Amino acid sequence: MLRNDIHIDEKTHTLTRVTTYDAVPIMEQAYFERLSGCNGFSDGRNQRVIGEVPLAEFFEMLRIADEQGEPLTGTGLKGFLAENPEYRTVNNIDTGHTGRIIVK
Repeated sequence: MLRNDIHIDEKTHTLTRVTTYDAVPIMEQAYFERLSGCNGFSDGRNQRVIGEVPLAEFFEMLRIADEQGEPLTGTGLKGFLAENPEYRTVNNIDTGHTGRIIVK
């Protein structure tokens, strides 16, 4: 459930927006996927899900990227997942900088 609250202070003429949402189902799904043991890979290992980003967080990252005039890239999403490991569906995110070879 996503809820937006807007508070207007008439004395200082400021507008404050507060967005709240229930992230527990998203965290539970990510935890279940992490425990499944397939490390985010599909059955055929042709795709991988590394995390579940809440929609409110995604739109906030998109808004910030638009304000900066930049596209939202996978690097920004991986940064969010690195800062919030409860949304990851894998134990570690392989950035490709480790030199390891991924065999599919």
